[in-house]
Amino acid sequence: MRTNAIALCKSVVILTTIVLTQAVPPSVVARSSPGVVSQITAKEFFDRGVARYQRGDKQGAIADFTQAIRLNRNYALAYYNRGVVRFKSGNNLTEAIADFTQAIRLNPEYVDAYYNRAIARVKVQQYWPAIDDITQVIRLDPSHDRAFYLRGLIYSENLKDYQTGINDFTEAIRLNPGNPAPYFKRGNARYRIGDRERAIDDYNKAIEINPSDPEPYYNRAISRYQIGDRQGAIFDLQKSADLYMDLGNFEKYQKAIDTLEKFEN
Repeated sequence: MRTNAIALCKSVVILTTIVLTQAVPPSVVARSSPGVVSQITAKEFFDRGVARYQRGDKQGAIADFTQAIRLNRNYALAYYNRGVVRFKSGNNLTEAIADFTQAIRLNPEYVDAYYNRAIARVKVQQYWPAIDDITQVIRLDPSHDRAFYLRGLIYSENLKDYQTGINDFTEAIRLNPGNPAPYFKRGNARYRIGDRERAIDDYNKAIEINPSDPEPYYNRAISRYQIGDRQGAIFDLQKSADLYMDLGNFEKYQKAIDTLEKFEN
């Protein structure tokens, strides 16, 4: 079976979002350029950083958030947003983690900072610290279904602890039964421990919620074939191939077709 063990940050919706507003202390006089004194507050640098980020100017946004922090060392939101931009820049993960850590130091109940630090830590293969962060998110917000889902991904896809991953996916489903992703991932974990029938049940549910996603059809095909349902497997492979073609994913389309040919012969 195709493991679908893609990088974590591709298999989870990343909520590294820029936060737009927050009150800050009174105005501070700052120099915006050598020899030119401007009455620019930390909040104004912060707002300009948000605007620059929204225009795609990541480096300009980082510079403005850095200025906001220079003027207000306790500006947790500026640390958080700078961490978000550094994370999204792709090559500043260590600095992003440091920014989320500082935001947490200033606000120990900063749920989004814990959550995003966990994602960044997974990217640098710090799996157990990431689990600690997600566990803290769950402590602060027990209804955070995405946290259970993310922790399930870490356990099942990175640590190969499938049963613990299944437990977290089950809780994510309880909290948000309309999200197909934890059904699909729980199906993969159940497949890995040899529970083909219940894996098929999970793929069924994922397909019911989102019938245009080719992944559950492909994985259900493998499970069906292995329990002797050859016709069901062929149907699923053809369906997944069609959906991959619709998405323009020709590599996976070809893989589905190749597997289909093996099952038909």
